[in-house]
Parts: sequence; C-alpha cells; structure tokens
Amino acid sequence: MVGGYCLLGGEQQLSNTSIRKPDSTPTKVVAQSSIKDGAGTIMTAWGYSPFSTASPSTVPDTKTLATERMEKMRSMGVNTPEKYFFMPLKTLKELGKMGDTFALLQLGQQYWDERAMLEQDPDYDFKENPKALALQYTNEAFLAGYNHAALILAHRLSQENPTEAYAWALVSRELGDTDANKVLLSTSSLLNSPQIQQAQLIAMNKSLELSKLWAAKLYPNENRPQ
Repeated sequence: MVGGYCLLGGEQQLSNTSIRKPDSTPTKVVAQSSIKDGAGTIMTAWGYSPFSTASPSTVPDTKTLATERMEKMRSMGVNTPEKYFFMPLKTLKELGKMGDTFALLQLGQQYWDERAMLEQDPDYDFKENPKALALQYTNEAFLAGYNHAALILAHRLSQENPTEAYAWALVSRELGDTDANKVLLSTSSLLNSPQIQQAQLIAMNKSLELSKLWAAKLYPNENRPQ
C-alpha cells in the first residue's frame, strides 16, 4: 500500500451586484474584501450566500480554515496537494464528478466539518444534507481507489451507525490498514452477535462492489456484451 492506495484500487463569477437601498447608486462587490471582527480576507473565488445561517464575521478566514483542515486531514493519514484546500465548492464538485480523488476527499471533509463556511459559498445547496454528502463523497473516493477512505468512514460512523462502521473497519483491515483494529475493538462492544454478522455481510458486499468496479476498469473488453 502506498499513500492509501493498493493494487486493487491504486491510481483530480461572483455576482457584481450588491444589495442596495431604493434610489441608491448600485455599487460593485469587491471580490477580495476584509471581514470585520478579525475574520480576515476571504479568497477571491468565494462569494457569500444571502441564505447562510452563519454570519461571515463568525466564520474563520479561508487561510486559517484551510490550515486547520490540512492539519486535521494529515492527522488522519490523508495528504492532498495544497491547492485543493483553497478551491471553491464549484471547482471541487466539477473535479469530483471526473473522479478526482483529492477533490472528493476535500468535499467529504468540508461537508463533515465546515458547514458554516460552506454556507458562505454561492454554490452551496441548502436543501442538501451535509453529513450525508460527506459520507457520499468519501465513499466515492474509496470507489475511485483511495482505500484509506474506508477507515475514514469507519471513524465517522462509529457513533451514529456502529454496524456500518464495523463493516467499513473490516474492509479497511482487509485492505491492509492495521489502524482498523482500533475501530473494530471500540464498535464491537456496541454490537450484538446478529449485528456483527450483518456487518460482516455488508463488508463482504462492499469488497465485492470494489472488486467488480476495478475488474471492469482493468479489463473493459471482458465486460462487453457479445
């Protein structure tokens, strides 16, 4: 395994109109503006959603947030190129649709931890469930070949869904990540025998899904209809 990969899965306009009072002269929004109360300067590519539930002044500046995310992801054993930490939501989603693992991991982390910041992005959809999207993007990173994503999912689900967490930990251990044993130990005490058997079945299906996916990618001609 190298950097989270193994052979089975190894292998990336702001609106210019501001809200104004009646009869007042339209003004242009300065893309790179300072936020009061020490929030700092927001990255040029980001705007502010008028529907955000958090005030921009209460959200850390982009550089601080990106640095904190970088440290947190590195502590999780996840390393992505620095430029991904400063990409706006729209760019990350576009790259994610193309199977960019780094973008998917960034999306997963931001939707899991940084809803308040994402709400400032004009491309944030308030109808979406941030936690569900975080799990979805991380799962897509796993299917794209980043095997360490299995352990990330195991940790994230350990409290709210220990059965699913146990399943992901089994997959992670099967792929050679010894840290999965800690999750297996912590979640097993929350499960009874039938639930552990269910988790084993879920893990088997996840491994099978991954195997089929990569078999189709590695041997595309064998999957064509005759």
